[in-house]
Amino acid sequence: MNDFSHLDNKGNVKMVDVTDKVSTARMARAEGKIIMKPETILAIQNDALPKGNVL
Repeated sequence: MNDFSHLDNKGNVKMVDVTDKVSTARMARAEGKIIMKPETILAIQNDALPKGNVL
């Protein structure tokens, strides 16, 4: 039905043995943005949150 090794002939997901697969060195980079109120930033910086340090 398909050539994708992680699907059987009915299209169901199946486990694939990768024991003999050669390791590959890879690098990933991500970027994000968090927007919050100034008072929230101050509370984080001053470790003044009710549930403790969030970082």
